[in-house]
Amino acid sequence: MKIRLFFLTIICAVCFQANAQNEFQQEVISYLTVNGTVKQYNTVYDDMIDVLKSQFSGANVPQAEWDALRNDKPKAVSQLVRMMSSAYRKHFSQDDIAQMSKFFGSPAGVQMRINPDELDSDQRQVVGKFYSSSVARKIDEVKIDLTTDVSQISEFWSRDLFNSTMNSLIAKGYSPQ
Repeated sequence: MKIRLFFLTIICAVCFQANAQNEFQQEVISYLTVNGTVKQYNTVYDDMIDVLKSQFSGANVPQAEWDALRNDKPKAVSQLVRMMSSAYRKHFSQDDIAQMSKFFGSPAGVQMRINPDELDSDQRQVVGKFYSSSVARKIDEVKIDLTTDVSQISEFWSRDLFNSTMNSLIAKGYSPQ
C-alpha cells in the first residue's frame, strides 16, 4: 500500500511539474506575441521567400510551390518561438514574463513600442512605473546575455530554414540562378 501511495505521489508531482512548465511555456509564447517578436519573424519569413524567389527567378517555379512555402510560415515561426522561449525561461521567472506581457500588451506598452514620442501623460506614467520596477531592472541586467541567446537562436533558425527550403526546391528539380 505504501509503495502504491509513493508511486502515486511521484506521478502526481511529475504531472503537476509538466503542467507548470507548459503554463510557463504558454506565458512566454504569449509574451513573444504581445511584444512583436512573432510579427517580426513573420516578416523575416516573407522576406526569405522573396529572396528565394529572386534566386530561383529563371527556374520557372510554379506559384503553387511558393504558396505552399508561404503556408508553412505559421509552423516555421511557431518553431522559432518555441526555441526562443527557452532563452526567456532561462533569464526570467513566470511572474516576470506575466508582468512583461501585461505591460507590453497595455496601450502604453504598445504605444511605446510603436512610437514613444506619442505617449500621452497617462501612458508616460505607466511606462515610468514599469521602468522603475524590479522586472525592468532585471531586463536591463540580462539584456546582453538574452540578446546573445536570441541572436544565436535566430541565426540558427534562419540559416536552417533557408538551407532546408533551398534544398527542397533543388530536390524538386529547380536550379537557383
